Amino acid sequence: MSEPAWLGPAADDPRLAPMTALGDATRALMEAVVETAADVDEIETATRDIAAIAQRLNATHRQSTLDMNPQEIRRRFVAYNPVIGKVNPFAPPLVVDVDENGRASARIQLSRVHEGPPNAVHGGIVALLIDQLLGHAVGTAGPPGMTASLTVNYRKPTPYDRELLVEAWHTGTSGRRVTAEARISADGVTCADAKALFVSVRPERRAELLRGDEESPLA
Repeated sequence: MSEPAWLGPAADDPRLAPMTALGDATRALMEAVVETAADVDEIETATRDIAAIAQRLNATHRQSTLDMNPQEIRRRFVAYNPVIGKVNPFAPPLVVDVDENGRASARIQLSRVHEGPPNAVHGGIVALLIDQLLGHAVGTAGPPGMTASLTVNYRKPTPYDRELLVEAWHTGTSGRRVTAEARISADGVTCADAKALFVSVRPERRAELLRGDEESPLA
């Protein structure tokens, strides 16, 4: 093991494959929980089994993100990202592509795990996907930044029973202020679009931000 206290699976970490498999299995469990029509006895048995597994896994915890340096976060923490992290069962997970023009895009089909209104994706999940893609688009234009404002216009209910296309692109930079736009569509029809302002973090402030210092402007 390359680290005395495991921070998370890097590409060369032997735990990456089994942790990814654990994330996949847990994701499938989440799907089963919201879809099941099992009887009460089966539900109670499953609950006991799941609780026992959770207790075993909670016996040891990985190192806090606040203790990581920026390089470690970039190298490792992406595995736990709630949108693209393959280890995180909350993530769909998205696979993001960035073209030669810096336009970020991802295709994903969601499920009833993400349902808000009947037969539609919860609006908060829509915003989550858009914010992630905006971050990728902003990152291609210069130093990565933090979301300062995000305005989402919900045009139509976003379906979960078909493939969605999420797109984002950089629209301008002025000093540390970076603007970008995004949209999410299904079958060529826009379900939601957004405009965002990001603020790039000065290098000397990054360590403070990661530590959560109260004096940090973005803490």
